[in-house]
Amino acid sequence: MKQTQRIALAEQQQSRTEKFIDMLSIIPETDVSFHRFQVDGLNRGTEITVENFLHQLWWIHENDYLQ
Repeated sequence: MKQTQRIALAEQQQSRTEKFIDMLSIIPETDVSFHRFQVDGLNRGTEITVENFLHQLWWIHENDYLQ
């Protein structure tokens, strides 16, 4: 049973990692640099993209909590 549980946890972690990579991959499509945002912070050009990214993070954390 332990091995089955480890496999399930590994699959869940892989799925979560893929979701984060997808989220970060969308940012350049909106002409927002994630690195620039980290350095400069929130501004008018990054506000909508960052808000959407943060909402996605909250949904993932909520899902983790409910599981």
